[in-house]
Amino acid sequence: MPRYVGQRIPQIQVGGELADDVLVDVRDPNEFGAGHAPDAWSIPLDQLEAQRFTLPMNRRLVAMSRTGERSADAIALEPTECALLARDPVNAFLLDHPKLLLRMIASLVGYIQRKDRAMAEIAFLDIPGRIAQRLVDLAESRGERVGEGVVIRIPLSQRTLAGMVGASRENVNRALARFVELGYISQARGTITVLKPEELRRRASP
Repeated sequence: MPRYVGQRIPQIQVGGELADDVLVDVRDPNEFGAGHAPDAWSIPLDQLEAQRFTLPMNRRLVAMSRTGERSADAIALEPTECALLARDPVNAFLLDHPKLLLRMIASLVGYIQRKDRAMAEIAFLDIPGRIAQRLVDLAESRGERVGEGVVIRIPLSQRTLAGMVGASRENVNRALARFVELGYISQARGTITVLKPEELRRRASP
């Protein structure tokens, strides 16, 4: 199979149709299920040897795999348009605009600090405590005062919240139900309203 690193794969266009090549996606099934090129064959890398005879030998094969380790995953909470920027032009632009480069570095430092705090929360807080802390954070950063509470103005499903705190959806569901019972929050139509932030902060204390 040909290997393309940092190059455009010949005769394959994202969102188009394959021409003469067969694209073999060797990522794991979860990654394939999350999104893949049209007409790609899903054969995980550890199964490629066993399934090599199922591949067409009269067409060129192109393997697609991730490169390196991901530092994070992102999930869009609302309809979003994304742009893919090549690394070299971005690097050149940043070198020509050092102030913007410094702002990006500052943003990355903040990201690392948030990750460090999240790791500390996993180590020292139980799941309800982590959820309480995240709800307080979201109320402060994305909340709007409405009456006696603060409405978190982003779509916040149990699955999304579970990903934020490193827990299962079932455990998040139980914790949220308990917070509703205690009067700390209310839930309606996919939104969460924080009613007693001080009680949530107290619950988030180690």
